[in-house]
Amino acid sequence: MKTIHQGLLLLVKSALTGQNLPLPEGFDLEQAHDLIHSQSLVPLIYPGAINCTLSTQTELMQKYQVQYFRHLVIGDRQLRAVERLRAVFEENGIDYMILKGCNMKKLYPKPEMRPMGDADILIRLEQYSATIRPLMQSLQYKPVKESEYDFVWQNEDLYLELHKRLYGPSQTDLCGYFGTGWERAVSAGGHRFEMTAEDEYAYIFTHMAKHYRFTGIGIQHILDLYIYRKAHPDMDENYICGEMEKLQLDVF
Repeated sequence: MKTIHQGLLLLVKSALTGQNLPLPEGFDLEQAHDLIHSQSLVPLIYPGAINCTLSTQTELMQKYQVQYFRHLVIGDRQLRAVERLRAVFEENGIDYMILKGCNMKKLYPKPEMRPMGDADILIRLEQYSATIRPLMQSLQYKPVKESEYDFVWQNEDLYLELHKRLYGPSQTDLCGYFGTGWERAVSAGGHRFEMTAEDEYAYIFTHMAKHYRFTGIGIQHILDLYIYRKAHPDMDENYICGEMEKLQLDVF
């Protein structure tokens, strides 16, 4: 493994654990910048660099500081917007299941360490036209597009995907396995639903597999699996492995 990769992994580990870790001899943050940028790692690298006592007075670290706090502000606005949606859905009798990044952000040591491009919420398709659509408009969201598996809306705080199902029909194996997603939903009180830890982990894993098939994956996908396992140490491993075998993803 190259020095640059060793150094970055240690900085990420430092951010997640709070440890001051010795970086490899010859590691240069400037030389790692392109990789940090391509992997969107600033929210992890910046606190890790502080923990490892790298100078905060360099031009690069000052730029990272600005970017880190930008992520903090954006993430806070995103989570507030999701919480507002959650409250409105409850008030109006709309069943919903919050997915992926919104849940993962809360498992990291600090929410801003887990950037989120959009929010994903599973809805019941039969509630969309008559109830959800007018509510989105009343909340000042604007429609962006509709795909085979979601409705996309956006306002100044949030890019939102309202899922008809977890995967589109073109993802034959994954769509067939998960169905709409409601088949695996468990009531969490009120109109909120969740998956079991094992099923949610399977969803996170298969979502990574989907990205691997088409666009490739980055360190964030691996970190999500690590963070989720750390938060749920008592998951039924036999169940998870058995389900992945059904999808022929056990070797992957």
